[in-house]
Amino acid sequence: MITTGRIAGSEFEELSVQLLRAGHAMRFRARGSSMHPAVRDGDILDVCPVGSAGLDIGDIVLYRSSRTGIVVHRVVEIRRQGPKTILLVKGDSAARADPHVEESQVLGRVESIQRRGRTIASRSWASRHVAPLHARLFRLRRWAYRLLTQARAGLRKVIAAVGSGA
Repeated sequence: MITTGRIAGSEFEELSVQLLRAGHAMRFRARGSSMHPAVRDGDILDVCPVGSAGLDIGDIVLYRSSRTGIVVHRVVEIRRQGPKTILLVKGDSAARADPHVEESQVLGRVESIQRRGRTIASRSWASRHVAPLHARLFRLRRWAYRLLTQARAGLRKVIAAVGSGA
């Protein structure tokens, strides 16, 4: 476990991959606000490796993105596509989900969050019940957004037809 100063992004990424793939847990200070309010900037996260088929909707996972490096976001949907498992992950405060993540990109699951001397179990009863609700609301919001987009497009066609007929 590293308890010293900061590590550069690429070094942190490589160290995370090595530790978690070797079956070791890791602890680090979170940076950013995409997971607010569940994970806040400066919180300390305890991440453990996760085995295959060990993920559930609502889990907060650490995964490796080819575009942005190491990311910590919540699983909001799990899809099976043939032999592959595809995850839809999203920051709690983000408007949109991340690009699809293959299960093989997931390095670990956040087991606990430390904030101001308190430890918050990310897989506690409350977290396990509130997080799936959050995920369902996300899917509902996504469906409603699509519906409103289609309605807006239809309304524009009607307005254009009425305008050209006048």
